[in-house]
Amino acid sequence: MDFQRGIFQFHRALRSVRSVLLGQACAACDTPCAEAPVCKACTLSLVKTPRCPRCAVVQRHGELCGGCVSKPPAFDAAYCIAGFAAPLAGLVAQLKFQQQLVLAQWFAAQMVPALQGQHFDAVIPVPLHPTRLQERGFNQAAEIAKHLPYPLWHALERLRDTPSQRTVTAAQRFSNVKGAFIATRDLTGLSVLLLDDVVTTTATAQAASLALKKVGAAKVTVVCVARVG
Repeated sequence: MDFQRGIFQFHRALRSVRSVLLGQACAACDTPCAEAPVCKACTLSLVKTPRCPRCAVVQRHGELCGGCVSKPPAFDAAYCIAGFAAPLAGLVAQLKFQQQLVLAQWFAAQMVPALQGQHFDAVIPVPLHPTRLQERGFNQAAEIAKHLPYPLWHALERLRDTPSQRTVTAAQRFSNVKGAFIATRDLTGLSVLLLDDVVTTTATAQAASLALKKVGAAKVTVVCVARVG
């Protein structure tokens, strides 16, 4: 873990030196970019594809996918900035593993257009387990959530430190997080925005939404940076 922290610090120092010598550089392509952490060209390169309005998986005409028709998830709608591909995948990794917290505000800004015109009583970030939070030093979902124009509520707790979801099957992902969350405040009648960085199988979103609905949330909308699929 000390080695990992050393890598984080090295990347921070390297970008700081580069910023001083060359000016702000785009986090995606390294071209000079004074106005934002990601340049306009890379921002415009994000591919917007029609998606299922319930789970945000790609659908040719933006209709409900078969999975949501046959077995609707606990959440009511889902949005993403784009698919989990370059440059977005690399930017997510920079936020999580290289502590590039400046990207959190940029991610939030990219989410806002999809959420405009909707009412949310609060945004609730998917929490990390305390052990994982201590290791990383921050919750990337919470860092993004603080830049959205809704009250930020830490209304979920993760009850156990679930195994990494990156190397297991879809079925194992759902099993890993089943019952892993508990809501910590009454949400009766409220519409809440559940925020995560990446949605893959929707296992985490499903488990967290069930916990929120259990304490009375009337509507749970999921928003993420990137959606796999």
